Amino acid sequence: SDSIFAFVAVADALTKDVFDLLWETTYASKNPDFKGLYPMLTSLTPYLSEDLSLHFYQKLKGIKPPYTLTDVDLIQGFAKDKAFSEEIETLANGLDIIWSIIHDETGEVAIEIRQYAGESLSNFLSVNRSNEALLLQMIHLDCINLTERRSEAASMKVMRLIIEALPVHQFR
Repeated sequence: SDSIFAFVAVADALTKDVFDLLWETTYASKNPDFKGLYPMLTSLTPYLSEDLSLHFYQKLKGIKPPYTLTDVDLIQGFAKDKAFSEEIETLANGLDIIWSIIHDETGEVAIEIRQYAGESLSNFLSVNRSNEALLLQMIHLDCINLTERRSEAASMKVMRLIIEALPVHQFR
């Protein structure tokens, strides 16, 4: 079924109504029988039109605490294909949500979920280590957090992840 929906998305025939139906029957229903279908939603990400991609992002932004591991997986699955922004002050589609889960100061996000989101970010960074602009953008945002004394412990952990992800340059 993944390939059928991917084909429909590539053909630009996937509508918001059909996407909403997929969302409601898989993710929003919270039915454990459909848990295996969650990855189908993120498998469509590379094939979505800009409009549908934004629609999916809005659905993800609508997920509120208490988050689950599945929520983090779903958001990360979307972010892996959409997460770079040219604006230095913002992380784009999906990565911004992961970032806010990790840096939560409200107490609404369970520590296990914050840690899992951190692992998810670490995996994302290991795959995107060649994207130095994104890594520098994240360093910049983390420095702002530290300067403003916001979520300092999380910021230090994220900074370590970013530094570990930086590509090693050989000096001649």
